[in-house]
Amino acid sequence: MVEKEGTTTIDVAGDGLKPGKRYSVRLSYLKDNATVDALMLGVDENGLPVLEVAETDFYILGDANGTTTLCDAPTAVNAGDACYADLRSISSFSGISITPSTNDNCLYLLAEDAVVPDDLSGKNVVKGTTAENIALVDKYPFYSPISFTANSISYTRTFTLAADRNKGWNTIMLPFAPASIKVGEDEKDWFHSASDEDKHFWLRTFTGDASGHVYFGYPTAMEAYVPYLIAVPGDTWGETWKLTDKEMVFSGTNASIVATKDVGTPASGDYFMFCGSTAGATANEAIYMLNDAGSKFVKKPAGTAVAPFRGWFEAISISSLGLASLSIGSAATDINLPQIAPLAQQQQFYDLQGRSVRGQAKPGIYDMGGKKIVIK
Repeated sequence: MVEKEGTTTIDVAGDGLKPGKRYSVRLSYLKDNATVDALMLGVDENGLPVLEVAETDFYILGDANGTTTLCDAPTAVNAGDACYADLRSISSFSGISITPSTNDNCLYLLAEDAVVPDDLSGKNVVKGTTAENIALVDKYPFYSPISFTANSISYTRTFTLAADRNKGWNTIMLPFAPASIKVGEDEKDWFHSASDEDKHFWLRTFTGDASGHVYFGYPTAMEAYVPYLIAVPGDTWGETWKLTDKEMVFSGTNASIVATKDVGTPASGDYFMFCGSTAGATANEAIYMLNDAGSKFVKKPAGTAVAPFRGWFEAISISSLGLASLSIGSAATDINLPQIAPLAQQQQFYDLQGRSVRGQAKPGIYDMGGKKIVIK
């Protein structure tokens, strides 16, 4: 018997319940005819409390902040603009229609033994903890609530800002370590040292800071969840070397994707941290972001939005926020871009008077193989 406004403990066996499923529970009770101040549990023919348990299908939608929404899935799933849709609770997709997310980087989590529904054909599907193929594109947020292995994964980005001596830098951070970088069918690589030749673009990793300066060095590889500076050539050195306005595809295989919430701490100097996010971010405090020219990091107020797959600097202490901008390198740590591209260093070209020119040419217009090139 249960007194009104009182409590009691009822032991219920959980036989037959499945992990990862949602259950609705209803407990029946009856009024005690002897007194209106008392209630008693309804019992079945065996004298056990009447407890009704029903298994129901549901799904979870998550956004770029990891905030989740629980939804019923009787006949339809609508992913809206979610970063991920957790469908692992749905036992069968028969008779269930799925409207994919408007976010092209959305992850769809299915049970390991699930049959991928036609509505998710070509989407970023993870079955259990394995994905056959994940295709990420720039500007859309990527957030994973779980760690998983991608047999194949790629990120595609088109750079529009051209490298020009000490400007033209972009930031980039990927959730995997790329083993291949291509434009079309052509493999591309970055300059791995100041004396390196025959490479195609520039990549730098954060190495330290001083008051008003952030320093970068040459990375030997691109690592997952590490922000970098990247610069690509425009048409200054001819169409052969131009990478702006072209899709650059970063690809990996058998990649271990760490759950977004478990990503490690950013690279830190004495004054600033070089942060990054694949999901994008909104600054809680003032931050430093690359300016439009890609030549330095400028101070931006709290509330500033950072696009996905980008990096920015945060101050370690309030005193570091007194600077209006952060210079990239200095005379002692120079990461200015080469004045001429590798092609001009290796092949013979001529000035407008027809004289052969090699090596460090002065700024001007030259002829190389019948094509005009401009060195600034």
